[in-house]
Amino acid sequence: MVQAGMTGVADVLDGTHNLLIALSTRPQPQQLLDRLGKRFFVVETAIKTYSVGYPIQSPLDAILTLRKEHGLTPDNVKSIEVRVPSDAVGIVGDSAMPDVNCAHMVALALIKGPVSFVDSHDASLMRDPQLVAQRSKIKVFADPAPPRGSRLQPFGWFLRRCVRVGKIGGVRPMCR
Repeated sequence: MVQAGMTGVADVLDGTHNLLIALSTRPQPQQLLDRLGKRFFVVETAIKTYSVGYPIQSPLDAILTLRKEHGLTPDNVKSIEVRVPSDAVGIVGDSAMPDVNCAHMVALALIKGPVSFVDSHDASLMRDPQLVAQRSKIKVFADPAPPRGSRLQPFGWFLRRCVRVGKIGGVRPMCR
């Protein structure tokens, strides 16, 4: 990349806008050396299953599971509430980029099922009338604390109940 003329900072862990601050609201750089050579983070790493922003991983998994388990379709869903960590809602709450727009990705999954890399990055789908209509049913909320029963994971939450779906016909809302 340097040969191509790109530049960067000398130390990504130093300065006002460093990597640690970007990844945490309370960075603790001293922990980088804690149990060095004894603790290996690769066994604690969360792998992105979907080609979307990290905070959307759990909601996307939840809507796909609920879709499969309950036969959800655009025609039988009245509303969807999605809860994401409060520090993520500003990023994935209403982004102009499709792969980091939570409501867009949930609407896409409701319509198509599993979301492809191509679809998750296709900006033209943000204007698709069917997707716009489904997105209007979806509200993304900040959740300031992990709900009871959730597990705190490195670099984010895997929420047990991050998506709540209201079905047409008065059926009790489904959560995942």
